[in-house]
Amino acid sequence: MASDSLTGAFTGFTRDTLYTPVPNPLFGPLLEEIQDQAELKVTLRALWLLHRKRGWPRMIAQQELLNDLTLTRTFSAAGQDSMEEILRGLRLAVSRRTLLSHQAVANDAAQQFYL
Repeated sequence: MASDSLTGAFTGFTRDTLYTPVPNPLFGPLLEEIQDQAELKVTLRALWLLHRKRGWPRMIAQQELLNDLTLTRTFSAAGQDSMEEILRGLRLAVSRRTLLSHQAVANDAAQQFYL
């Protein structure tokens, strides 16, 4: 990804840009249905994070999303509480079933995971 050195504005995709597969319904019916910006941002970021995972099952810990710099920056830049917005986006994505939620014990503590 390229950005202008003076303004920081996005200037286009470079030759070495990596790509992430996104399920086609996200570009059609889901895009029409999703009205909440937090839900859309969290869903897209979760799909990207899931794609980068290796092994099975591919899951993201809730804490991983809460600590994600891209998500925290995007909500903080808009003057929003990033933790609150990420949790709200997760709740909406789970209720729509674009993300599935699973509680499991990891490191001797109950943790929320998304897949």
